[in-house]
Amino acid sequence: MKQSKALHFWAWFRRNQHHYLHFDALTPAAKAYWMAELQAHAAAYHRFLAPYLYYSLDPDHKRCKLVISALGRTKSFKAADRLIHKAPRLTAWDLVALMPAASPGEGIAEELATAGLRPDSFWFDVRERLDFRKPFYVFVDTRLNHIYDLEDLAEQALFNVLGERVFGEHIEYVRIVLFSDVLPENMAFLAPLEELPGFMAARDLSGMVVGKDGGLQRRF
Repeated sequence: MKQSKALHFWAWFRRNQHHYLHFDALTPAAKAYWMAELQAHAAAYHRFLAPYLYYSLDPDHKRCKLVISALGRTKSFKAADRLIHKAPRLTAWDLVALMPAASPGEGIAEELATAGLRPDSFWFDVRERLDFRKPFYVFVDTRLNHIYDLEDLAEQALFNVLGERVFGEHIEYVRIVLFSDVLPENMAFLAPLEELPGFMAARDLSGMVVGKDGGLQRRF
């Protein structure tokens, strides 16, 4: 049943892809209609899936990206993977399951400005590990004392940096710590949040060794 739903989605998308390839040329009413159609067809396959469209800025090499998100719901990750796995080869499209990693301030520039923050206001402790699902502390470089609106921004910034899959699989919830509450001896262990993927990759490599074939393999 899921397979037939996936084939139906992609058959519909292939027929109507031209509306999305030239989405910026549509009237506001047409944009609203075709976006609603795309959302409805994704939800028909799986109720917790949501589509997002991205476009390249290069007019000479226009390429589009369709991301099928599970809205952070880990139980729906496999549904997003299955749908993309069944996708046909479409020349002008990159088809991606789950939101990929991005810069910390992606999509929240206005909210950050309102809160008096910048994308580089978020930091993490380099000693932190993501070996299993657990709480994650984000350190906020701000003079504001209220935190009720900062936790949501810190969570979104961390979501952006890690991407939907890693965030969903490893982050139980996000808590913030203001710089003013950090002990002086711990400040040296803080690094900008955007550097977190690099530290994660380095830790992954530290658990690898070079095998007989010259490739990397897990150290036991």
